[in-house]
Amino acid sequence: MDDLLNIKLEYKVIDYFCTFDYLLSYAGIEFPSETSMCFCPFHENVNTKAAKLFKEEHNDHIYCFAEAKQYRPHHLLTTGIVPFTIQHVFSAIWSNLSDYEKSIFSEDLKYHTVNVDFSKYYDQYKKCKLSYNDLLSSLINS
Repeated sequence: MDDLLNIKLEYKVIDYFCTFDYLLSYAGIEFPSETSMCFCPFHENVNTKAAKLFKEEHNDHIYCFAEAKQYRPHHLLTTGIVPFTIQHVFSAIWSNLSDYEKSIFSEDLKYHTVNVDFSKYYDQYKKCKLSYNDLLSSLINS
């Protein structure tokens, strides 16, 4: 499995098993445990509740109206809000899963499409700094 799929697997497992209130408790931040309006933990926000927490089984997410952006539990780790690494939390969860559960998560990623950001290559191609064949080669190898 390549690195991008490994990262996607880590995010997917963390988002499936972890909730915002559970992870934020490790940062000493109180957070709602039910669907409600809330202060967005991803930016300084103390006057008005600028986000909404959506609590669904294995699908916590926050929509921040101020940023017009959706966040999942793994974002607490990637932004450093919670004092653990992605790998630490993922390993703790993964080591407690059965082989069958691991296979379900891994199998699901086989059908996951990886979207390649080819804008940097296309810009070079438009400016005639990259030939068509080089463009295709760059996309295949990225």
